[in-house]
Amino acid sequence: TSAGAGAGGRAGSAPMCDYTGLGDEGGPLTVATLRHGGRIVKVMGHAEMSEQAQHIADAWWMPLWREADIAVFNIGHHYRVLDSSYSSYWKLVIDILAQFAEFSKKEAQIIFRTTNLGHVACENSFAPQRTAAAAWAALGGREWRPPAATPTYFGQPRDDGDDKYDWRAPPLHEIEWRKQAAFSSLASRFSVLNVSFVDMRSDGHVAGAMAFHADSLKSTAQKDCLHYCLPGPADSWAHALYNLLLNDARFS
Repeated sequence: TSAGAGAGGRAGSAPMCDYTGLGDEGGPLTVATLRHGGRIVKVMGHAEMSEQAQHIADAWWMPLWREADIAVFNIGHHYRVLDSSYSSYWKLVIDILAQFAEFSKKEAQIIFRTTNLGHVACENSFAPQRTAAAAWAALGGREWRPPAATPTYFGQPRDDGDDKYDWRAPPLHEIEWRKQAAFSSLASRFSVLNVSFVDMRSDGHVAGAMAFHADSLKSTAQKDCLHYCLPGPADSWAHALYNLLLNDARFS
């Protein structure tokens, strides 16, 4: 995810993502102060965030979490660095929910955002697919097995099949959040923000703009068909969140 040509991209060029900093997403911490009071705080990281969430007392972002009235979080694709088999994912979910219950405000609402798929050859896609099911079918459907190899660099292929980057793993295991939350003390204030409809958006990815990344390891890697440019398909996450906040009685 990054800025498009109309919002931070290179002037006079075709639309692309402008890679600066941590994926041009503002670094690990971004704070926006609202004109009429309150703040929007974004904390971002990779696999380390999953580990920190299991021990929030030691996390640098713990004071921010304690202050939150509404917290939206996602584990995402980088979890596979910790457990490519996903055999311990359920335990991670239980541990994190317990930490959230202990370190959040008692009235805080906790929202888990689901994870979207990547799309093979996204650089050739200029419109959404007809259905999200088509995106799943292109990766081999919903029958999954752990990848054959764990590469040195996260963005390298992990398997020889249709889903060579193992993009299906996170959404296939995320049912654990709803299931485990139902038996936790967070049950009455835990929601799942289902954005699986974005799976049909094979267009709008970073794609060939990876070549402009400041990190030579990434600029020479494969085209990025997992992350999206901003503005773009990922803006639909915000629309879905707004709908949840507006129409769910718990947020009134």
